[in-house]
Amino acid sequence: MARRRVVYIGGPIGRILAWRYINACLLLLIGALSIGIVIQALNRAGNWPPALMRAHPTVAITGPGTTQQIESYVLGAVLRPGVYSLHSGARVRELVEAAGGLLDNADITRVDLAALLADGQSILCHVWANRYHCNWAANST
Repeated sequence: MARRRVVYIGGPIGRILAWRYINACLLLLIGALSIGIVIQALNRAGNWPPALMRAHPTVAITGPGTTQQIESYVLGAVLRPGVYSLHSGARVRELVEAAGGLLDNADITRVDLAALLADGQSILCHVWANRYHCNWAANST
């Protein structure tokens, strides 16, 4: 039978190779390098990080009965001026209706009834000024 020849390596490299856990450490090192290569490949392809690890935007879900309320102030030529609570996204028209409607002498050309209301907004409904109105038929006699 042939004798096996054993080679001994001295110095620090020999001590590392003779260490009992060298095989386990080499496997872990190869595994870590493999994982790094896979992550790098996925990163270049645009698939890293996975969807599970990506930041997701916060979504506020509102259902019926959970609408936000705004408060707006209406004054001037309305039946009941004051502060009114309306749903978010309400229009000036809805605020005027909540205040009882416009008076007969209201100048509706100076109020944008279709405008959106903001929380804390005040709306002034102007009174139609008679001084700008000329009744030519009454003066012609």
